[in-house]
Amino acid sequence: MNDKIQINHPPKGGWRPNTVYLVKVQNSQNDPEHRALLHVGLMDHGEWGWHCEVWHNTYDEAVRVGDLYSIKFVKRLCRLEY
Repeated sequence: MNDKIQINHPPKGGWRPNTVYLVKVQNSQNDPEHRALLHVGLMDHGEWGWHCEVWHNTYDEAVRVGDLYSIKFVKRLCRLEY
């Protein structure tokens, strides 16, 4: 996991690959906590891997999970089958 993430509250059992979650995130310590969608693509031995991104309608583009300050699980929305 990137050293920037200071607060990580995963779901019971941990984050699962190929899954979309509703999460609460902060981009920095002073950023207000807000809800967003998390897509967990691949995990590398329990660590964030490729295609782990957070989406919000006010973002210009997806944010890499490793660039977040805080991420908290709210709800698992779906598992993607490829």
